[in-house]
Order: sequence, then structure tokens, then C-alpha cells
Amino acid sequence: MPQPISDRDTQQAPEALLVIDSCHSTWLFDEANHRFRRMVKGLDEHLPVTTDWRPYDRLVIEESSDAFLVFLDRSSTRLLRSRRHLGAGCDRCLEEATSELSLRAIADFPAAALRDLATTAPAFAG
Repeated sequence: MPQPISDRDTQQAPEALLVIDSCHSTWLFDEANHRFRRMVKGLDEHLPVTTDWRPYDRLVIEESSDAFLVFLDRSSTRLLRSRRHLGAGCDRCLEEATSELSLRAIADFPAAALRDLATTAPAFAG
């Protein structure tokens, strides 16, 4: 679960980070230590929310497109993929917006459909 940024996290942050903006998050990569975290956009601007630092094996940035892949393990079986935010007027911001679901909406969603999504949908992080 994302946690608010604390002074402790800020003090432990490395000096040089690779920063990639996607529509949903700002990704921070500490390449020297092979770890990353995401700062979630669109929440309370006065209380930034970030994930914990997570290890990764390698980062692949597609220069010919706006896509990037974060390989979480050496065998390339676990990965996250996202695309860079295209700035003002980004069409994907609307297409891929994360939205809130009520508990009722989740309960009404067919269980079989949830199982299918979990097994067939590619890993995606905005």
C-alpha cells in the first residue's frame, strides 16, 4: 500500500535519480542500487504518496516509442510496463485513468471475469 513520504525516506534518497513521468505516476529509479519507487499523481497535492523502494533487475526504455519496461527479476518473468506521459493534451490520461470502485461494484463484478483478468491481462502500471 502506498505510504506518505516521510523525512526519513527523503534523507535516504540517492543523489541522482532517473525520473520518468507516466500519466498515473512519477517513477524514480535509483540505478546505482537497482531500486525504484513511484509517486502517485492526482491525490492530495499537499501530501505526496509514494510506494516503498522496490528492487528491480533492469529498466528498458523504448526510444522509438513512449514505452518502458521494469523487469523485476533476472529471469524476466515478472515485469511492469508503462508509457511516458505525453504532456498537455495527453489522450492516454483519459483512456487509462485509474478510477475508484465502490465495494458494491466490486462485489457485483462476476468472479469468473476477475479470474480471467488476473490470468490474462499483462502487468501494467500507469
